[in-house]
Amino acid sequence: MDPDEAQALVARCLADPPFLVRMIDTAITPEHECFDDSFSTLALTTEQCKQLEKVQGFITKVKHNALRRLLPCTFRLLSVTGLELQFFVSFAARYMEARLSGPLRTTQHFGLLTSALQTFLERVPVEKGAPILDMLSHERLLYELRVKTTSPDTPNVIIPNPHCRVAYYSFDVVPIAADLTRAPLATSPQLEERKHFLLYQADLAAGVVRVREINALMAAIFGQLFTAKTFSAVAQNLSTSIGIAVTEAQISKFVDDSIEAGIISSVDAAVFRRPR
Repeated sequence: MDPDEAQALVARCLADPPFLVRMIDTAITPEHECFDDSFSTLALTTEQCKQLEKVQGFITKVKHNALRRLLPCTFRLLSVTGLELQFFVSFAARYMEARLSGPLRTTQHFGLLTSALQTFLERVPVEKGAPILDMLSHERLLYELRVKTTSPDTPNVIIPNPHCRVAYYSFDVVPIAADLTRAPLATSPQLEERKHFLLYQADLAAGVVRVREINALMAAIFGQLFTAKTFSAVAQNLSTSIGIAVTEAQISKFVDDSIEAGIISSVDAAVFRRPR
């Protein structure tokens, strides 16, 4: 293979992820028939193909720098656990395919990346993947609530409401995020495990999302409020699940108290009271 041929082959592999996959298959199983006449006399070793995959993954990673400001702590955890390049190698083909019809809008790009990353993390060893999944959910909610596009498959979320969410976590995402923000880039944070619920409330006028911890009972009540059709149904479902009689009047008072305490807004409460 002369230098010009090598350069052409490398350029094709980097620009066309499916072509690179076929090149790897050919390198692993040389008896495969030639799949591209223009490269019929060329061949790469398996190791050379793997190195090209890494270069392609790195290029894909660089193309996602704009999303780092939206998922800063998720990217930091990917980096310190050694999973970042591995993810972008696996994501390169899907990303290139999505770009075939032109540049992606930020919300499209964000959704494509987070969906693929969620799938990737669910397949890695749980000791590495679980804390990053929690952080991904946390930062995903902070962004999606600000732009009002929360997707139904956002991990951890148990309440589908346009203005607030309740999410369940196994890791202490808020202090972990604070540590990551302050620490040097290469520092591995203390990943404290602590099962808890967080309530996210979007203030669209101010462009911020307020986050506070709530207990399991409050999370259960909010979950029922957003999914049941009436206050009486909420009371009945809660009575069944916790084994204590709950009345419709108690649920109504809970909502009123939550508004007064600033836990939810009157806009959020309207979702509870709206006829369904």
